[in-house]
Amino acid sequence: MNNFYTLLVIPEKTKQVKKFIVPAVYLRIATILGSVALFFVAFMVYDYVNVMQQIAESKRLQTENRELKQQMQSYTTKLQNVEDTLERIQSYATKLRIITNQAGESTENLKKKIAPDIPGMPMDDHSDQSGGKNPQPGSSGGALDPALLPTRWLEKLGKSELLASNNFSDAVRVATEQSEKESKHKDLTEQQKKISDLIREDEERESDSLKRDFDKLNQAFSSVLQHAQGVELDIQALSSVLVDQHDYLESMPTLKPTSGWYTSGFGVRNSPFTGHSTMHEGLDIANNIGSPINAPAAGIVTYAGARPGYGNLITVDHGYGLQTQYGHVSRSYVHVGQKVKRGDRLGAVGNVGRSTGPHLHYEVRVNGIPVDPYYYILQD
Repeated sequence: MNNFYTLLVIPEKTKQVKKFIVPAVYLRIATILGSVALFFVAFMVYDYVNVMQQIAESKRLQTENRELKQQMQSYTTKLQNVEDTLERIQSYATKLRIITNQAGESTENLKKKIAPDIPGMPMDDHSDQSGGKNPQPGSSGGALDPALLPTRWLEKLGKSELLASNNFSDAVRVATEQSEKESKHKDLTEQQKKISDLIREDEERESDSLKRDFDKLNQAFSSVLQHAQGVELDIQALSSVLVDQHDYLESMPTLKPTSGWYTSGFGVRNSPFTGHSTMHEGLDIANNIGSPINAPAAGIVTYAGARPGYGNLITVDHGYGLQTQYGHVSRSYVHVGQKVKRGDRLGAVGNVGRSTGPHLHYEVRVNGIPVDPYYYILQD
């Protein structure tokens, strides 16, 4: 076995040949170290490509997650709109049950459930028309947060040292340098693995967040579906009861008599003139002077003229014991005995009588007893 190898270097321009005698052990050590270095370089390249692929995949997943979040927000908004629509339908059905006496013993509870909260100040006082009656109690008038990223993605890792002994001092030095390079490569590999683990943890957190959002969306769908089924059953039950009450429903004052906003509701309130508690037997709807007042249902005009407190008053009898009254009108377009249809013009909004501003005082009476007109208004 050869212990030495001879290397000849022959220059092109000179004839002087340089000869180097290299111990065989040096060549073997260099070959081994070169192979190890080549292996680590190949491993680092493979690991780097793998980490880059994971980062690209993570970015793609984050983009898809953002799109999914936007879609879920859109679906949530649509669900809320559906829920609001179902609530309005439910309120409509509840009003139908109240005005057609289909609510039974739960009438008062239903009224409390849909009772309006009308802000504002009283605009009239008809206490001088109460005839000394004691006021009855009533309703008063009136988007996923991103997970926090770690502050340090990379941590300093301890370096391992390669202890080697050799008979040749140069070989030991070369081996030590190579071991330091390998240690640095190992440190970088572990750092890349840590980055990969952090990316994976971030993806898992976002995936869990999306899963929770999907669960909430699924629960919302189930809730809306259940609500819709309940509304459907309620409407079907009402339809079967009301199908034979066409004439009665035609006499129901279900239209809002004039456009505008509610300023005072039905019930006990403080008078704007005396400051004392009085019973307000109607609903005040503020609007501009001259705004049209339309018949909320078919009927016959039984009164059209001046009335103390009301200024000018129009009364319409709708049959079945139902009667509506319109106070503070500035002008009347109907006369006593005239038949009117739903939507016909009765008069114009005014500010006459005991009134503090232009508005319509609207009353509904059943067999002469005033009731809250709000429950009869199905079409605003």
